[in-house]
Amino acid sequence: MELIDVKISRRPKLITGVKIKEGNQWVLVNHNLVDYVLDGYSFINKKYIKKVVEVSKEVIDYKIIKMRYDEEISDSFSDLLLESYQSLLSSFLNTSKLVAFEFESSEYCIIGVITKINEKSFRINKLSTKGIFLGEENFEFNSIRIIDIETYYLNALEGFLNESKNEK
Repeated sequence: MELIDVKISRRPKLITGVKIKEGNQWVLVNHNLVDYVLDGYSFINKKYIKKVVEVSKEVIDYKIIKMRYDEEISDSFSDLLLESYQSLLSSFLNTSKLVAFEFESSEYCIIGVITKINEKSFRINKLSTKGIFLGEENFEFNSIRIIDIETYYLNALEGFLNESKNEK
C-alpha cells in the first residue's frame, strides 16, 4: 500500500489517498477525505500535479489507513485505462454512474452523467443539488483537475435517483 499526499496547482489543500494505479494522464487514489475515512476514488489529472510525496510508513495516518484498507480494491480497477481523457471518460459513458468533476476552483464541482465524448471535450447531463437533471453542458478535457466517483455523497445521490425512479 502506498499512501500519498498530492499537491495540485492552485489548490490550498493536499489530497491524501492510497495510490491504486497510475497512467500517462491520471493518478487514481482511494481518497482519504478526513480522519482516516476513505471516501470514494479520485482520478487526478497529472497535468495539474505539482508535487507527490509518499507518506512514511511510520506515520500514524499510514498505520491506521493500512488497517482499514482493502487491497482487493486495486483489482477492481485493473482494466481501467488511465492513459488519456478519452480512455478514462469512456468507461463512464452510457452508464448511470454519477461522476463529480473539479475544475480550477476547489470551491465547487459539477456532478452528472457523461453522455458524449468528443475529440477535445465531453458532455455531461448535470445534476442539481436537489437531484434534478438540468440538461447537458459541454466541458473541455484539459480543464479537468479531478474526477471523483463512488463517494458517499455521489452514492447517496444515486440512491435518491433510483428511489425517485421507483416511485414513478
